[in-house]
Amino acid sequence: MADTAPAAPPGAPAATGAPAPGSAPPATTAPPSAGVSTNGAAMPTAANLEKAAEAGQRVYENTYRVGPDRTFPTAHARKLAAEILEKRLTKVNYAPETAAELTKVISAEIVAGLKALNLDRYKYVADVTIGEFKGQGIRSASRALWDSTTDSFASATFKNASLFCVAVVFGVYFE
Repeated sequence: MADTAPAAPPGAPAATGAPAPGSAPPATTAPPSAGVSTNGAAMPTAANLEKAAEAGQRVYENTYRVGPDRTFPTAHARKLAAEILEKRLTKVNYAPETAAELTKVISAEIVAGLKALNLDRYKYVADVTIGEFKGQGIRSASRALWDSTTDSFASATFKNASLFCVAVVFGVYFE
């Protein structure tokens, strides 16, 4: 009598390893590839950090800081914004065609002046509004979710015979 394997029960995989018709394929538990997280993003390995450094990219390491070394200088930001508004708008007459470009230039100059302070981990937002001055009043409000111990703002206003300008600068600490 020859040795023969017993027949597989119904629904079980055949002897060839193929799944039975109508059954789900077997689950695999292969470990993820080295250097790739389960969601497919690259994990920071020593080799990856060295490659980034060689390519001239900035490589940041954890500092475990929970707050800034220096806080946002509100008085300096207010003075900087007021000086820029005075310098850029003193002899300017309001024209709707040029107001949009002027707001971009002024806000970029304010942000550049704040970046020159080299405050680590701060992000800056400059909101500049220019309008025609005809004796009217204006109210402006803003709302944000932030940490009042590290984040702050400063504002400056300017007006001449033909225009008004309001600049609000936000300094937000980014952990």
